[in-house]
Amino acid sequence: MANIHTDWNTCNRVALSGYDRAFISYFLPGMSTEDGAWATSHYNPDLEIIFLRPVALDAASASSGESIRGEWIFETMGERLTLVYREGRTLMRHTSETAEYEDVLAEIMNTGVFEIEDNAMGEYYMIEDNGSLGIYRKNGTRIYELQPVR
Repeated sequence: MANIHTDWNTCNRVALSGYDRAFISYFLPGMSTEDGAWATSHYNPDLEIIFLRPVALDAASASSGESIRGEWIFETMGERLTLVYREGRTLMRHTSETAEYEDVLAEIMNTGVFEIEDNAMGEYYMIEDNGSLGIYRKNGTRIYELQPVR
């Protein structure tokens, strides 16, 4: 990957002038682009490689009564988002190479719309009819559409 960085950086120095960062997504042979990338390179302006797959579920979370409703790749942020039901609560788990945290959600009457608790911006998630995850602003404008992992 370091060689890719050197070659890419040398060839594209002019193409990147005026931009603070660039992202490259990597797919393994046979992977569908709709399933999300295997890894991404972030140039901010230094090289940072983020491996998005595989993210294995550990045995502790599988045996804790946790139920997974869906998983999506958020390439822009270098995260995997996992919608989880655990102990009567709905959570959105954010997993990246460097951190993991969970947002507490409140589903609006079994609609597939999930408000993020303690979110001053009023953003919310919505599972779309095609299985993707929409991230919306309070005014209803979709900010992102994330493709499902499975």
